[in-house]
Amino acid sequence: MSTEAQDFADAQSYVGVEYVPGVYDCAHLFLDVQRQVFGRELTIPTELGVHSMGRAGQARQIAVARDALAERIQEPVHGCGVLLTTLVDGGQLAWHIGTVFVYRGDVWVLHNSHAMGSASLNRLRDFAWRGQRIEGFYKWK
Repeated sequence: MSTEAQDFADAQSYVGVEYVPGVYDCAHLFLDVQRQVFGRELTIPTELGVHSMGRAGQARQIAVARDALAERIQEPVHGCGVLLTTLVDGGQLAWHIGTVFVYRGDVWVLHNSHAMGSASLNRLRDFAWRGQRIEGFYKWK
């Protein structure tokens, strides 16, 4: 089995993992997948040692961490991160992170969100019809 095929099979094992506000969100899933599937020990710095909750706190934390920890890349590559945004409640931006998997020429994203209630593996092209905009693709520094 190719590495991409094995990684994709590993990604499927996360589907259905519960989203738990304040305990296990998209960032937690991203870090677990990076460590367990790709062997990368990544951390996301937190303000005052706490993972920010709420849209404003998460947006601020992502803006700070994104440029400090990751380098923007033009195209999705297997194992990279993808940041997505959605307009919600009065025009506020909600941020979301997932892990890219390239399998048989298709680009997939493993992610976890409050709206879904659990982790899901979706084709990248399907995010637009959900109202989610791709902010960018990132590789960790």
